[in-house]
Amino acid sequence: EYISILKKRRDFCISCINSINGLSVETPEGAFYMFIKINHDYWYNNDKQFCIDLLNKKHILTVHGSGFSQKYGKNHFRIVFLPELNILEKSFHAIDELIKAY
Repeated sequence: EYISILKKRRDFCISCINSINGLSVETPEGAFYMFIKINHDYWYNNDKQFCIDLLNKKHILTVHGSGFSQKYGKNHFRIVFLPELNILEKSFHAIDELIKAY
């Protein structure tokens, strides 16, 4: 039952990410987190500042991908999809707002 809930949250996140211009993601198969690619012109090559602004302006905590690896993590950020759907929905709305502001 819990795996079914996690898959529903994962699929919801993928749908939200795909609706935000400037982001893309591959479907995780065995984890409860996602490594989201930043394609947006303003934020490209600045994943750390994106995460800092997301925290300071929208109160959403993520982890910048370049903190994991300068080579493979650059231009990414990591989220977990464990929160309930309403929290995920509010979070992606705020992420979309931040990206659209630039």
